[in-house]
Amino acid sequence: MKIVVEIPWRGNLVKVDPEKPPKDERQLIGFLRWNNAPACFVKTDNAWRKITKEGQLLYVSRTLYLLSLKDWLEIALDDKFTGYI
Repeated sequence: MKIVVEIPWRGNLVKVDPEKPPKDERQLIGFLRWNNAPACFVKTDNAWRKITKEGQLLYVSRTLYLLSLKDWLEIALDDKFTGYI
């Protein structure tokens, strides 16, 4: 799968490194959308969670910067993701 690295962010088209973490939620959402992935993450109870197709909230990470953009993309595209403990 080819990853799109030029994404819109804060009104500009910027090149991002998929091996680095997102700088903020807007960069993460732009990266996911430009790579045809669902924007399925929400911050709740001091943690980032994935909203599944069934409506479940699965724990992903405490903060955005603990995972790279590539990791976030893989989790968004993984329908079998079960959440981290």
